Amino acid sequence: MKKSFFFGLLLLFAIPFVAYAQQTWQSDLEQEKLRGRVKELREFDMRKMTYLHADTLAKFQRQGKKPPYFERRLKYAKKYDTNGYITYSFDSFLERYCTKTYFKKGYIKEQVDYEKDGKELYRYVFDYNAQGELQSAVRYSPEKTIFTETYSTSYENGHKIVNLLHTNADGKYTQTEYRLYPNGKLEYMLETRNGKFQYRFCFNEQGEETEAYIAKFDGNLRHLITHKEGNVLVIEEVQADGSKRLSTKKILNTYGDETVVTYYGVDGQVSREQALKYEYDSHQNWTRRETYEDGKQIEVRKREIKYY
Repeated sequence: MKKSFFFGLLLLFAIPFVAYAQQTWQSDLEQEKLRGRVKELREFDMRKMTYLHADTLAKFQRQGKKPPYFERRLKYAKKYDTNGYITYSFDSFLERYCTKTYFKKGYIKEQVDYEKDGKELYRYVFDYNAQGELQSAVRYSPEKTIFTETYSTSYENGHKIVNLLHTNADGKYTQTEYRLYPNGKLEYMLETRNGKFQYRFCFNEQGEETEAYIAKFDGNLRHLITHKEGNVLVIEEVQADGSKRLSTKKILNTYGDETVVTYYGVDGQVSREQALKYEYDSHQNWTRRETYEDGKQIEVRKREIKYY
């Protein structure tokens, strides 16, 4: 089952949380739903060609070849170690890349973020206690410390509870509580920022998201409930009066990938619908994904995957 869009954004920016989760939850390959012993992955946005220089067009004509219909633009590039953890990643949107080193399986030692030209941006250093639990994390630039984080761990009826205190250089702070099932899967995560509630995400023992509470800019809460009906993922939003409004429906194929995504407006009518088509390799990882809306192709993604 897919994680929510909000939870996906959270993982993008919550580096120390990901470091902690890797010890007790899932490897990067598992979080990204990749099968097999993936070594490298590159994902491209395949955009339709709108312009070709006359000299380039003439070259194809001389060779008796058709000019390309798509141009490839790299979106992401990642490398993984043999345990399924990222050692290198590049993001074209952020225009930066990072390297990660580990001192043992799933225990990250250091992460360094670089500008596209190789200039160092940030460095993350992680420290563990004698029991091998993440104890602190520091993010700093070449000029100054940006934030520090400390972790404390307790247990309740076989459930592990981790409390994280994140403090910025300006004194502002965030507190996050993670509770894990006895099998190591995340049960919930709850965050407050300078004492104000931000969100709470809840999961079942299989690691699938079931419920989310998200603070809105107007001070109210957005409450989402997720459940599965066969191969259909249903997301409902709880209204102020306690009634439920259908928000999104996702039809999944046998690999757990979305094939139809339908969004509903506040009036209960369909506001938008997307259809997705895939091509897969022998490991059941998709290598091409086409997205359609109103019968028109709006996106094509291609992935090149190498295995150990």
